[in-house]
Amino acid sequence: MYMASEQPPVNRVPWLAFLEAYKVVIDKMERMYTEAGATGLVVHEVLWRLDRAPEARLRMQDLAELLLVTKSGASRLIDRLERNGLVKRSTSSEDRRVVYAVLTAKGRAALEVSREVFIRAYDDVFKSVLDAGELAEFTRLLTKMIERNRLPAATAAAAAGVS
Repeated sequence: MYMASEQPPVNRVPWLAFLEAYKVVIDKMERMYTEAGATGLVVHEVLWRLDRAPEARLRMQDLAELLLVTKSGASRLIDRLERNGLVKRSTSSEDRRVVYAVLTAKGRAALEVSREVFIRAYDDVFKSVLDAGELAEFTRLLTKMIERNRLPAATAAAAAGVS
């Protein structure tokens, strides 16, 4: 950790700026959700992903991958959302081992409220700071970082202990 009066080494500046930007943006968006009495950013992401999926359902494994969390992390999150009636679990009729998270009517209603907050928060933290060209460049640079640093699927599965 660097003292406030110290400057980090030049090669650490992008990393530190990335971390701070992530925290500041997430914190501000979460505050906006709280102030609006909406579900929160993580819940919004789950409900939004399910709403966009065929039949408003996703396999738990696929949902975990989309949310960038472990399967157990996704399962705990779905447990909480299921208790609140926003999603339900269902099993595949072809393979009882396959479990889906399914958006409920209550979840869809919560998403409608959450979507309005997300649009305001997105506009506030991105569109009010970056113009259209800067947003495009920002997206291009982040995509480049993702593509160049993503583990190949087989390596990622091995690292996660999946065979």
